[in-house]
Amino acid sequence: MSWDIEGWVEVDGNRIPLCDRNYTNNCNNMIRAAGWADWSGGFDGILSSAELLSRLEPARDALASEVARFDAMNPPNGWGSRSTLVDLFSEIILVAQKFPSAKWSAY
Repeated sequence: MSWDIEGWVEVDGNRIPLCDRNYTNNCNNMIRAAGWADWSGGFDGILSSAELLSRLEPARDALASEVARFDAMNPPNGWGSRSTLVDLFSEIILVAQKFPSAKWSAY
């Protein structure tokens, strides 16, 4: 199983995609442990870039700085890891910073 995260802007009533990524559910507990407690249930709606960044940046920073703690939580099947999650979150953060008017959802 996996989740998708997408970001877009609306121009003249048209949705223009900015970011569409997919990642394994195997790291959901890691995301919660990194500080985004309502990860799976609190992101089903639409967030602004500011709302997304307020949740995603602290989680990414925890994952990046507490290497031993989170590497110990890497899924044993190899699907997902702390390091690939840091890379993914960093990529999404850059898009959200570049497009503050973007809307975000995950499913």
